[in-house]
Amino acid sequence: MRSLIFTLCLLGVLVAEVQKAQITQSYSYNSKSGEFALEQNQNKVILSIHSQALQHFLNSNLGDSNIDSQSVFLNGGYTEFQNADKNFRTYVNSSSIKNKKQFYELIFELKEIDPSRFEVIGTQQVFPTMHCKFIVQKDLISFIDGRKDFVINLNNQHFFQKAIATKRFVQCLK
Repeated sequence: MRSLIFTLCLLGVLVAEVQKAQITQSYSYNSKSGEFALEQNQNKVILSIHSQALQHFLNSNLGDSNIDSQSVFLNGGYTEFQNADKNFRTYVNSSSIKNKKQFYELIFELKEIDPSRFEVIGTQQVFPTMHCKFIVQKDLISFIDGRKDFVINLNNQHFFQKAIATKRFVQCLK
């Protein structure tokens, strides 16, 4: 009986350190004039890529791209890091995820039709395309062993045994 209690206590200590984590990393690409165009096709808006660099970025070939923002929801706490021009910009740590929509920006998710064409989700009208940036967001929900040090980089996923969901967005000033 004593060995059973010891085994259960030891198992409880070992399992308590494994925590569920939600990790999100975002990369951004500031577009230049002529790199893409929008067209109306029935009730859909189609985004056509005219730039190899932008197409390369949207197809998740991030190369040496730096992480624009990274957020981790772990053990009931939410932590976010944001980078601007390779300098550490903000750090947020709280117990709830904050919704940070900007009223002066249009943000739409992109659904891939083929490598150079995307459907713009959430609008049926063409919108102004000045001052736009594209965002690739990688999401992962996995379990992390809190007893070990780890580095979170979703481009190098050998540590994680789960699939990573990749989403693409276009963000433009109104």
